[in-house]
Amino acid sequence: MKDIREYHERTKHRLQKYAQGPGYLDWANQPNPFRTYEGAERIQLPLEDDDPQGPYDTLFGLQKAPARPWNLQNASTFLRLSLGLAAWKEYGASRWALRINPSSGNLHSEEAYIITGAVPGLAEGVYHYHSRAHALERRLHYDSQQYIQDHPEVAEAGVSKNIMPSQGYFWVGLSSIHWREEWKYGERAYRYCQLDIGHALLCLRFAAEAMGWRARLAPGASDGMISRILGLGNEEDYDGAETESPGAMVLVTTDGAAPENADEMFYTTAKILTLLQDANIARWSGKANVISARHGAHWPVIEEADQVAFKPSTDEEFAAPPPAAPLGPSGCAHTAAHIIKTRRSGQAYDGASSMSADKFNRILSALIPRPGMPPWDAIPWRATVHPVLFVHRVDGFAPGMYILVRGPGEEEELKAAMGEKYRWSRPPAAREGLPLYLLKEMDARGTAAMISCGQDMAGDGVFSLGMLARFEDRLATGQWWYRRLHWEAGAVGQALYMEAEAAGFRGTGIGCYYDDIFHSTVGLKGEAYACLYHFTIGVPVEDERLITLPPYGPGEDRDE
Repeated sequence: MKDIREYHERTKHRLQKYAQGPGYLDWANQPNPFRTYEGAERIQLPLEDDDPQGPYDTLFGLQKAPARPWNLQNASTFLRLSLGLAAWKEYGASRWALRINPSSGNLHSEEAYIITGAVPGLAEGVYHYHSRAHALERRLHYDSQQYIQDHPEVAEAGVSKNIMPSQGYFWVGLSSIHWREEWKYGERAYRYCQLDIGHALLCLRFAAEAMGWRARLAPGASDGMISRILGLGNEEDYDGAETESPGAMVLVTTDGAAPENADEMFYTTAKILTLLQDANIARWSGKANVISARHGAHWPVIEEADQVAFKPSTDEEFAAPPPAAPLGPSGCAHTAAHIIKTRRSGQAYDGASSMSADKFNRILSALIPRPGMPPWDAIPWRATVHPVLFVHRVDGFAPGMYILVRGPGEEEELKAAMGEKYRWSRPPAAREGLPLYLLKEMDARGTAAMISCGQDMAGDGVFSLGMLARFEDRLATGQWWYRRLHWEAGAVGQALYMEAEAAGFRGTGIGCYYDDIFHSTVGLKGEAYACLYHFTIGVPVEDERLITLPPYGPGEDRDE
């Protein structure tokens, strides 16, 4: 494979044939959703209820939470609110965990690592976050300050400046274990792994804002350097175990200030960690566990896609988003932490309830990037993902097909890509300044369900959508943009999850859809744009047979 477009075309679902998959689920070898490193020092994180009490609208910058110091207790709270367990579910003899960060099929391909300087209760190092145990496993041991003292030439070169401060910032690294998604979804799994990175990215941003912190992606980071500093390339640590592919690096600043240059800070951190490893001062510990005892089908196209989309170091300039209409309050009476922890994916919708125009306008307005405002300040590039909506039952809005243009000035390009048969008229009930356009009045319930692989939830919600992303020109810049586009789509999905929950509804991400049928439905020609993710929001039908248990119950064995 020479071009990531080959992978994308190959993994489209079609009416005549789905993308290549296992055809059945080998339950005896269902992947373990929790990675751990045997032999690594484990630091148990406290479970005291120390949730921030700021309102939900804190997450979108309408209010500002006071910044908490970076220490073990606040590390615990931050990780619980971003990547920790949300609950356990039981049905008969089956028991499974739900997490704060959503995942395709609840399979959770992503793993997370923390790089920190020494803070109260936590030595400096590289740590793996074990969400099941709610613990940090220390993978890399070192003493950077001792090294700098012993090597004054390093300090003179400026490497020590803000290298690993005890306060100020830390890093979260994200990686993917592709096999977790391959087990169920086969060749299409690579797409879902990237969507999950996007989910996790916005979860980190929301949790940071709730703590009074900021978070921003380091877009220039190379996969090779990410792999090096997270230890993902240490073959001896993954002997017989599934390997991890490098994903994203997220800078979290804990003093409430916006990160000045995440890329520069990343390479400063990476340089000192590389020096320490080359000098044999840094020591890795821990052996990765085996996720599945046996792998049935193998999907080499995913490895090929990962190689083609391998990201080098880049030096890119991104323009800030232009001003947009104020977001306005959500009306949600709950705290940010409450919505974060109670967010769930709907499994079915009632097909009858409607949504008010105010709530609909607020949900869509929350997807528009605003300069320096969370959560979209976590992603440095201009918005490239634009939802095409199938509106079923929203007060004041005619049933039909609409489009939300998240990136300014893209209306004309989208019109050119979608043809001239649509109205592109402003709905009277749309909030002033919201770039929402009615394309066509229609009863879209059957169409939405059919496009989403026949899943009724797409027609039973109050509205559903497919996310069009700029495709051809971004991939021409670099094939790693394929991953970035999915990250942005996953981030939009996470914002929809949160907004739906805050509005008293529920959301569901949909990864199974007929790519080309959706493109044809919206009039799309060529490859200027491509659909990467579907979503639906509605009033859920709850399965009362399921029992819900707390994520970390008292006295529970967290290594179980």
